[in-house]
Amino acid sequence: MLSLDLGEAPERSIPLFHGLSKRQARVFALMSETQQLRAGERLFSAGDQGNEMFIIIDGKLVASVEREGQAVELGRLARGDVVGEVALFRSEEHTSEL
Repeated sequence: MLSLDLGEAPERSIPLFHGLSKRQARVFALMSETQQLRAGERLFSAGDQGNEMFIIIDGKLVASVEREGQAVELGRLARGDVVGEVALFRSEEHTSEL
């Protein structure tokens, strides 16, 4: 990938990039694997084995769990939020759906 748009001032608007220059944030992102989801597409499900973390660069995600056949929303995530980090460090199953 030769180009990656991190939006305006990623070193200020994405907490994980705080303390980095704009160029360093871009190098970090280019060295990472990017993933694009369509509206309504699931990132992972509860019970999936996790070994990665995700940083939301653009858009929004809804975290939910299924209870009695219904999706129960736990929260909404947006630019700069990090998800999956616990599974990354502990190799555990995800506990919610995103």
